[in-house]
Amino acid sequence: MSILGCGVVSWRHGFSDSQLSSPTAPEALVDLARAPAWEDSLVDTPQSAIEGRLCEADALRDGSDTDRGLALAAYRILHESLRPERSTDCDRVEWVLDTLTRCDDRFGPLLRRAGQCAARTVVRLRSNVALGAFLEGAGEFAEAETLFLGVLKEARGEGSVPERGACLNLCRLYGQQRRVFESFVIARHAVTLFRDAADPTRELYSLIEVIRCLADMREWDAFDAVLVRIDALIADPSVPARTATLPGLFLARLRSAVERDTPHIALKMLDEMPPASTGQRFSVDRPAGRQSLRGAVLTELGRLHEAADLLARTRSLVEPYSSSWYTLLDRQATCAALRGDDACLRDVGADALLLSNDELIQRLGSGRGLRIGISLEKALRSRGFDAVACRALDLAAACAIARIREIDRVVRDLPELSLVTVDDRALLTRVRRRFIDEHRELLCALEQTFERAEAASEPWLETLRSGAHAVVCAWCARLRSADGHWMPVGHYVPREGPLPLTHGICEPCLEQLYDRA
Repeated sequence: MSILGCGVVSWRHGFSDSQLSSPTAPEALVDLARAPAWEDSLVDTPQSAIEGRLCEADALRDGSDTDRGLALAAYRILHESLRPERSTDCDRVEWVLDTLTRCDDRFGPLLRRAGQCAARTVVRLRSNVALGAFLEGAGEFAEAETLFLGVLKEARGEGSVPERGACLNLCRLYGQQRRVFESFVIARHAVTLFRDAADPTRELYSLIEVIRCLADMREWDAFDAVLVRIDALIADPSVPARTATLPGLFLARLRSAVERDTPHIALKMLDEMPPASTGQRFSVDRPAGRQSLRGAVLTELGRLHEAADLLARTRSLVEPYSSSWYTLLDRQATCAALRGDDACLRDVGADALLLSNDELIQRLGSGRGLRIGISLEKALRSRGFDAVACRALDLAAACAIARIREIDRVVRDLPELSLVTVDDRALLTRVRRRFIDEHRELLCALEQTFERAEAASEPWLETLRSGAHAVVCAWCARLRSADGHWMPVGHYVPREGPLPLTHGICEPCLEQLYDRA
């Protein structure tokens, strides 16, 4: 069941001679695996000979690691001859799913066929989970999500291997896409499934995803309650010790320390971490991510010059326009505003707000985009950069609307899978209510924009009713009125409604593009 919770990445295409030196493997099977162009070696090969190689591979499945590797290689090479609707070949597919930890893309067609017509339902569903995990690793998120949701819908309530695998992969996929509310509901369901299956390791992974979501929603009481269970699992000798320092868990603890006004604890956590290294998945495991976090904590502690120097040096290490880059710019802006460094603040604000609201939300997610927008607006406004501060407020308003829509979508859509419990619904409702209360000023300003436009009979409101085309800036999402004035409301006009939009570019965005060119 190794494929259960693993993302599927490329498996080794071949074996070295030493790996193929198995005294128990038939010579013909070894020659097949060693062939540099094995596709050509299958041309004109009788079906009886292919079936013979498959039977030889069957005999190696309970052997040494080398024998098992040869069996996998044979199934991979001869996958076109496997028919999952047949009982024998269905058994072979199930063995592959049990054995495989990493998947070559050439297993994809076999998994796809098995996911459609495998002789046994459990193999069909597990094949769809494995295929979805591979597609997720390849960036095909939409198809992967469809496969996972299909498995959950068919296997819900069973607590089966396919249901658990789909649940764990889906909450990770939602986490990658920063769909925090979907990830929270699915992760809570995964916790229940793995607890019932007596699988503490994967229960722990699911709980870590839950507290990451709770930290994003700032539900600290629920966060602390889940953390008690996590600490108990970490103390369990049956759970691998390395999980105690998982980056996701560390980030959640660190965020809790920062946002609950204990930056000295956060700095101590950073000091006690093992050395960072490049090429890691989580930002906190990379030198640039570690330095960016430290700069933010130093700013909270009032060590502004030290923080400014560290953040400036870190900027060259972060990929431009990545989510980490925008987070770093926000931290630089906060530090620059407190130091009174207007030149740095002006440059950082311009860089952070160059892209359109839609692009920023896609890169950052609504939660992080909202925090950055509000933080930038506060920093820019404090130093008199009102025009750029309005652009930051525009981003914050766009993210606020997107955030509310995300909560509503989860409560509306996921009950079809019977995954939203009464407690989950109550928590999401509480998050939505608190969110609106905390951002009431921002949302009221947006509402007043429409009310003023209604009172003044703005042409773009008439466009809503007439069905004519309205021009929206492709960069900042402002909408152009009949007199040529660009209004910061383009993002909020209902795009599924009667307003056909066409895209242009407003003068400020055009000037920024010329300046950068």
